[in-house]
Amino acid sequence: MAFLCVTRVCSEKLKIVRSNSLGSQRVLEDSQVKYSDFRMEDGGKHFVFVHGLGHGAWCWYRVVTMLRAAGHRATALDMAAAGAHPARLDEVRSFEEYSRPLLDAVAAAAPGERLVLVGHSLGGLNLALAMERFPDKVGAAVFLAACMPSAGKHMGITLEEFMRRIKPDFFMDSKSIVLNTNQEPRTAVLFGPKLLAEKLYNQSPPEDLTLATMLVRPGTNYIDDPIMKDQTLLTDDHYGSVKRAFVVAMDDASSDEELQRWTIDMSPGVEVEEIAGADHMAMCSKPRELCDVLLRIAANTKKRESKQLKMDISSSSSKKHFILVHGLCHGAWCWYRVVAALRAAGHRATALDMAASGAHPARVDEVGTFEEYSRPLLDAVAAAPAGERLVLVGHSHGGLSLALAMERFPDKVAAAVSSLPRCPRGHGATNPSAVDLAEVDLPAAGDGDDGSGGGSGGKLGQRQA
Repeated sequence: MAFLCVTRVCSEKLKIVRSNSLGSQRVLEDSQVKYSDFRMEDGGKHFVFVHGLGHGAWCWYRVVTMLRAAGHRATALDMAAAGAHPARLDEVRSFEEYSRPLLDAVAAAAPGERLVLVGHSLGGLNLALAMERFPDKVGAAVFLAACMPSAGKHMGITLEEFMRRIKPDFFMDSKSIVLNTNQEPRTAVLFGPKLLAEKLYNQSPPEDLTLATMLVRPGTNYIDDPIMKDQTLLTDDHYGSVKRAFVVAMDDASSDEELQRWTIDMSPGVEVEEIAGADHMAMCSKPRELCDVLLRIAANTKKRESKQLKMDISSSSSKKHFILVHGLCHGAWCWYRVVAALRAAGHRATALDMAASGAHPARVDEVGTFEEYSRPLLDAVAAAPAGERLVLVGHSHGGLSLALAMERFPDKVAAAVSSLPRCPRGHGATNPSAVDLAEVDLPAAGDGDDGSGGGSGGKLGQRQA
């Protein structure tokens, strides 16, 4: 897998050094774009890019440059035996193995991180597999002139429709290659210069076409892989639960607009964006416009998630009991806004004074140990009725009291939220919104709750208020 690291050169120029397991490096520079146009007020997103057939992470270099310079995270991946990935194509036995770099990257996302996946062409099917496996880690999936399957249908349906529609001479000067695998022979294709120029890069700058002729590798679409024919693979509960957006490349010579619209019609409710003048390689022909589209989709995703959280907090089926612990020198009083909001939504909310804090009657010199200081929380958790799973919330120093309670009573704690201040709001910002706290994902009644604790009770996750 290739890795991208960024070094600031000056205020308007960014240098990207792309290194891979083979030790090669390429230095790419772009100083033509006003990167501040792509900044978002609510902080950077993490975009993960997947290339199409025969291509690699390299084809995203313009978009990665723009997004990173604007403060976002951008990770462009090489699928197995593609781009700078060291494997040979005949060594990759299945579509899942081909997709492994993406699956591993999504699986490794930090708890609570919601990625924006962007797949081009065949890369849309890699996205679909990752969305089915890790729906909670994907905030949105963007299909750029891509194969976009629908839940309840086999994943290869869009590939089959494409192959049905194209003419016999579609691949022009491309070369067909028979791979001798350990299973059975498999066919691959190496795109020819004429096909690249006339059907993929027809509106892109000539230097991008030249780059492609130097870097494309043989690729296969795995259309005969069993995973492509499994109609039960993609489910509404997983794949169908992730926000999807389809980006139409309006000047795509490899796939007419009708086929792209057919793909969209298979998945009602999908957000649709159009990029005028974009060829199949929209990341090269219209990188600035593509960045605009990606950030618009990402912004809409955040609004959608916020709306969903507000619905969740009012849902009678997700009532929770929150126990709130203050930070150093504070008391239960600092949670008054959050307690009021949670109670108004029908949840239970208990804000505690630790020993010698807030309105607690003890004096500081009477509290000999941290355990004595934390006793109000320990007693409250111990007293929870059998089967009740609490949500503990600790601000600043209060996170340590949470840790002690979680160690003592793991079977009584469903989740723990450590709320830390964020500059420049200051240390007194002890009140994360009630909606933020309701974002805690609790197990359904009975899930993993066999009375044994099993090490799966409370987990201390740090969040910023």
